[in-house]
Amino acid sequence: MEKFSESLSKFRDILDSGSNVFNVFDALLDVILNFCNAITGNISLTDPFEKVLIILSAVGLDKEKKLAVKLPFNIGITGTAASLKTTIHVRDVSKDKRYVKLVDSIQSEVAVPILYGDEVLGVINVESNKVGHFSEEHIRFLENISIELSNALIQNKNYREYFLKIHKDPDTLNRIIGYDPKILFIKNRVRIVAPTDASVLIYGESGSGKEMIAHSLHYHSTRSKKPFISMNCGALNENLLESELFGHVKGAFTGAERNNIGRFESANEGTIFLDEVFEMTPALQVKLLRVLQEREIERVGDLKKIKIDVRVISATHRDLSSEVDKGNFRMDLFFRLGVIPIRLPPLRERQGDIPLLAHHFLNDFNIRYGKQKILSSETTESLLNYNWPGNVRELQNTIQYMAVVSPSDTIHTDSLPESLHFQETYKEEVISDVRKIFSNSSSSKQQFLGEKLTELNSKESLNLNDAVLKLEAKLIRESLEIGKTQDEAARLLGISRGALQYKLKNNPELKNI
Repeated sequence: MEKFSESLSKFRDILDSGSNVFNVFDALLDVILNFCNAITGNISLTDPFEKVLIILSAVGLDKEKKLAVKLPFNIGITGTAASLKTTIHVRDVSKDKRYVKLVDSIQSEVAVPILYGDEVLGVINVESNKVGHFSEEHIRFLENISIELSNALIQNKNYREYFLKIHKDPDTLNRIIGYDPKILFIKNRVRIVAPTDASVLIYGESGSGKEMIAHSLHYHSTRSKKPFISMNCGALNENLLESELFGHVKGAFTGAERNNIGRFESANEGTIFLDEVFEMTPALQVKLLRVLQEREIERVGDLKKIKIDVRVISATHRDLSSEVDKGNFRMDLFFRLGVIPIRLPPLRERQGDIPLLAHHFLNDFNIRYGKQKILSSETTESLLNYNWPGNVRELQNTIQYMAVVSPSDTIHTDSLPESLHFQETYKEEVISDVRKIFSNSSSSKQQFLGEKLTELNSKESLNLNDAVLKLEAKLIRESLEIGKTQDEAARLLGISRGALQYKLKNNPELKNI
């Protein structure tokens, strides 16, 4: 009891020290963790502009993860405490499906909302590496200090201004939502690489956010005050693309009625972003290589050389190393462009970020359409189970579709687009096809099938659909190797040629065939 009173008194002394409460969160959290003997914890506040919890102070989280986590109400134990406006004590997080893993080795957790009347100002969260660690006294202490913290926040005139500053932050890295380790690694890599002039080659599927990473590299570079110019190399034919990149002089070709500077000149002293660089013809690859080597360009129709100082960031959804081996891309250009490679994970490989992204997009559309819609738990589950071949862009479009067509403020699964409804049927068809293929096969193949089907239907599988698509891709590749033609491969698989072509087009595991 003496420790309780002393810790509470110390907490109040810090709040009354005259400092802005935003400057003493670390000291307050230290008192909390010491009293509860917790190994990790955080204090998060509700963003008044978006119904998410943003971590203000944390122990056990690295800087990138702390910046990245924007936890919606209803997500995780912390978000659930905010949504229900009540303390949640989980004695064993391994048995609670609401648990969101941010720190390794956590066994138990307590989340206490910071309330002001009916308004949730934030959440105090403590964690332990021992099952059943937290006592009733710990919880009572947390609930007492949540009241103290609530009063301090309400009296603080800087509360809204603090979050307004966050929303006006032009740093695109801080607007990349997600706490998946792959994303956090990329953000950290961007901060390290950006200040240099090294060429960066960004790999990623369509819709995975390549241009956002390119913008972030420019923003964190010494060229941030200079132009950022982008060009999709797959959008124009060879002649038009050359003119767009390097410019042309009057009379260079039919329709060239005046001199025109190209993207490289426009980006001088800044950054140029070449998206889908693989789509360049061999002739243009040679010209781009010369520009990178000589740091000078020639406008189309002119022999005059123009010096330029441009950092080149490029992107592709192809495996350029493989394309070099096939002779489809110049090796010397590949090495020039890819001094620093950055690979963006597809959305299906960062499943834990899907609810955060979905909430973020829905909040944007709610503001745009003047709505207050939320996702049902079943709808969120459907989003988690989908394969997302179009990645973040497809998720954004899906959320917009549901925000428009949902007849109620709670978006149920009947408002999902057809592609997500189709997936479950498609999955069953794939499993049926696999069974059919192996029905008269050898015992070793039947054993392999049995193991795979068990794996596909395992509750421990992180992504059932992903596993199905990988197995389907393996079988299709084998059938194409044996059959040589699509007609023969389809016959071996026991499906129509049209069905095979559909799978070749829509299975992301077969995109290079």
